Amino acid sequence: MSGDILTLVLVIFLLILASAFFSSAETALTAASDARMRQLAGKGNRRAMLVERLRDDREGLIGSILIGNNAVNVIASALATSVFISILDDAGVVWATITMTVILVVFAEVMPKTYALTHSDKYALMIAPPVRVVVLLLRPLSMALSVLANSLIGKRRTDDSDREEELRGMIELHGADGDADDRETQAMLSSVLDLNELTVEQIMTHRAGVKMVDADDDLDSLLREVLSSPHTRHPVYSGNPDNIIGVLHVKDLLRAVGRAPAAKDEEAQRATTGRELVQGIASDPYFVPETTLLFDQLQAFRSRREHFAVVVDEYGDLQGIVTLED
Repeated sequence: MSGDILTLVLVIFLLILASAFFSSAETALTAASDARMRQLAGKGNRRAMLVERLRDDREGLIGSILIGNNAVNVIASALATSVFISILDDAGVVWATITMTVILVVFAEVMPKTYALTHSDKYALMIAPPVRVVVLLLRPLSMALSVLANSLIGKRRTDDSDREEELRGMIELHGADGDADDRETQAMLSSVLDLNELTVEQIMTHRAGVKMVDADDDLDSLLREVLSSPHTRHPVYSGNPDNIIGVLHVKDLLRAVGRAPAAKDEEAQRATTGRELVQGIASDPYFVPETTLLFDQLQAFRSRREHFAVVVDEYGDLQGIVTLED
């Protein structure tokens, strides 16, 4: 009988080693650096290529490892219970449960996973070949159990909001400890994700901050207004600031002034209204509703080859301006 017990103890020991292998393999293969594996695979490292192939089939990998790990744990616990019962009778069940719980948690979970986590790249390369064999052997069973589980509980689909939150998390992680360039890249990428959530009203320059010009001003006043502004485009109104009749580009205005015939005297030039020039050179205003999503507006700017739009409310009243640069 003692020989049988020693044999069972040896088998239990081997099963615990197998459990430690499965636990450490799961941790190492999921924690290994993507960039490091890709770099090594690019240099022709076959084990790195194998790691990438295993991780590409994450469902098969994790499923096979979990099946193997649970199987050896159950068998080891059953054999340990048999050993303890043969020695301690009915009390052996309790002692087997306590002993195997401590052994499996400490030696088959915590210790191997801790080691695999701290040496994930090196360990993933080392255990990739045997893990591949395990996956090949257990994948059919893993797939069958996966189909059964999905039929019972339903497969949860990852919706767009989940993907977006995951992407936002990755972007925040990228810029968390980076330099100024990384933080600038993070801000740019985050703003791209906001294009489908923000409207032009939220980023536009409000009408109070818009430098507009009156088409009925004399030419001197018009030139002073335009040249004193840091902006190159200005909405042009007539009579009422809500009555936008065009958009004037400084370059077009200066070119038109240069081509205009010289006035006979300074008094005549001052009397000339800007409307005479503006009507011929100002582009038609491009009006957009304040509720337009930024993504839609960006597409509209690109398709129309526009850089400047006048934002209006539901009644057509001026609210502000939005530019491609915004």
